[in-house]
Amino acid sequence: MEVAEQIAVPAAEGELLAPAATDIDLDTPVATVPDWPLRDLVRHLGGVHRWAATTIRDARQSRYDTTRLEVVGRWPDDADLVEWFRADAKSCSGTIAPFAPELAVDGIVPGELESGLRWLWRY
Repeated sequence: MEVAEQIAVPAAEGELLAPAATDIDLDTPVATVPDWPLRDLVRHLGGVHRWAATTIRDARQSRYDTTRLEVVGRWPDDADLVEWFRADAKSCSGTIAPFAPELAVDGIVPGELESGLRWLWRY
């Protein structure tokens, strides 16, 4: 997969989930994560988009020493959840685009830097 295709993945995948989250009751259990209702999955993915975009935008090279609230913000109300998620998916792709191939940011392994492009491989 080319870099441009990888960068487009968060927005493209967001456009696949958003209609389902609009059409299905947010309290519906997620088959692959039965303890989570759809609402929690959409929040989690939107939060990951915000976290990844912030990490790359700020060129973070160390772990966050903060709360989810400071990085992700407050969860939107159910009525605004899908649009919040959709905007974050697009924003994530847009934030990663100029930096991904060259930027070294905090990785999965504590103290280990990795390419911003590697963030996209998680999708």
